[in-house]
Amino acid sequence: LMLCIMTTVLKDVENYSFSSSSADSNKDSVLKMKDFHCWKSAFLLELRLITTQATTGERTQSRVEIFAHLGAADSESCVASKMMTDSMRRLAVSAKGEVGSGGCKIWEGGYKLVLQSVERAINEYKSQHSQDCGKVEREIVCYKCLTRYHHDAAATLNYERVRDKTNRNETIRCQRGCIGLDSAALC
Repeated sequence: LMLCIMTTVLKDVENYSFSSSSADSNKDSVLKMKDFHCWKSAFLLELRLITTQATTGERTQSRVEIFAHLGAADSESCVASKMMTDSMRRLAVSAKGEVGSGGCKIWEGGYKLVLQSVERAINEYKSQHSQDCGKVEREIVCYKCLTRYHHDAAATLNYERVRDKTNRNETIRCQRGCIGLDSAALC
């Protein structure tokens, strides 16, 4: 599964180039891959979002690092593993970068593309290996829990519920009681 995910992400990032997908039509943006490191159950991708202001010609560059890890419930490095049963595996995809504008630079800087690639790769894998795949759920790990507790004890949130609460402008809270989670950082 991880090989399928890494291959799909790498192909998609290599083939991806966009122009002015942001709300500000006075900007022109290009996404470039700087580094891609892979291991048996993880990868680290470093991207650069280069934005040119159309009116001034000024160029800015922001860096986004995306890390993905496929871990089992008994793995010491698996995030939120205390919430898993023994037969489960969790693919955690996280991004680090400039957080201004509600996380726009992270999302436009490749995180959104990588999440879409991962979802497509999982769906392709499921269609080819249906006997090996159980139920696949999309979850979000509470970022406040990650700062307060050991990573294996972090709470998870159902992706669809978070989207619904975001659309209804409701407060988002995790099972461990973290309140006021920023929806722009979550989805």
